[in-house]
Amino acid sequence: MINVKAWTDSLSFGEPTVDTQHMAMFDALCEIFKVLETPPVSFDVIAELLDQLFTISSEHYQYEEKLMLSTGYIGYDSHRKEHVRFQRNFLKLRNALSENGVTPELSDDINTYIADWVFTHTSGADKFFARYYKEKVKAETSN
Repeated sequence: MINVKAWTDSLSFGEPTVDTQHMAMFDALCEIFKVLETPPVSFDVIAELLDQLFTISSEHYQYEEKLMLSTGYIGYDSHRKEHVRFQRNFLKLRNALSENGVTPELSDDINTYIADWVFTHTSGADKFFARYYKEKVKAETSN
């Protein structure tokens, strides 16, 4: 059973570009799960969707990390390490798809790793940065 976590306003970062990117990541995950739930699963389709998610997440991480650096966010190093770890593990799953095709194990790994990570990271580490970012912007606009 696939456990899709949907975007909710409680996940909002409060910066329009970041929120749009987060929503795009959640939408991409939903598309991946729709395909995985409808056998037979096409290798080409799932590969393309995973590649799209990787691109979306990579562009998002670059943008978010620039925000962190521009605001002097003290948690930048650990947050960036989370992004790098996610991308490394994502690529391992993508390589497993190339080597073994679409398997029940791969579907489970996408669900338990990718979907859970995106949700947990967005609702955890990103929310910490969002609080800092909002305070920093508020302080700068009040000066």
